[in-house]
Amino acid sequence: MRFMVHVTIAPENRNENFERLKAKQKAGDLAIPGIEIHDMWFAVNQLEGWTIVEAENAFALGKLLHDWTDLNVNTVVPVLTIDEFAKEFEG
Repeated sequence: MRFMVHVTIAPENRNENFERLKAKQKAGDLAIPGIEIHDMWFAVNQLEGWTIVEAENAFALGKLLHDWTDLNVNTVVPVLTIDEFAKEFEG
């Protein structure tokens, strides 16, 4: 299933957040079994971000988010593409 993760970063955690993200990317630690990260975006104020992920199950998604809960508030919602939405609601 596809999810959008909205990340809210407290100002005092901004630098640590980006340092951790860079370190995890460099080490390949963002590659979680059962998770495919489609893309990540950050607001220009650097205190918000959005990630689209495919998750096999809730445990995989929880593993991805676990390392960030000390720094961020993560809001997760299931999402559909416009084509998926239109197909589901064809009348």
